[in-house]
Amino acid sequence: EIYTFSRKIDPNNLEAELKKELENVQSDTVIIRGDQNVFLGSAVNVMAVARKAGAVKINVLTQNPGGGGPAP
Repeated sequence: EIYTFSRKIDPNNLEAELKKELENVQSDTVIIRGDQNVFLGSAVNVMAVARKAGAVKINVLTQNPGGGGPAP
């Protein structure tokens, strides 16, 4: 499942949705957040699509092991 903000989107429309959201927030940064069950290949595919949509910076948000807050 893929979400932009808290809205679920169709993966087939990811590039268009990201492009629209980047324009809406006037940013060139995409933050990817996933749980530990997300395959690396899936995350890399999302990063590639984000670049095509105009993202210049891509950050990956992680959590500390054990479910704590974001890793330092």
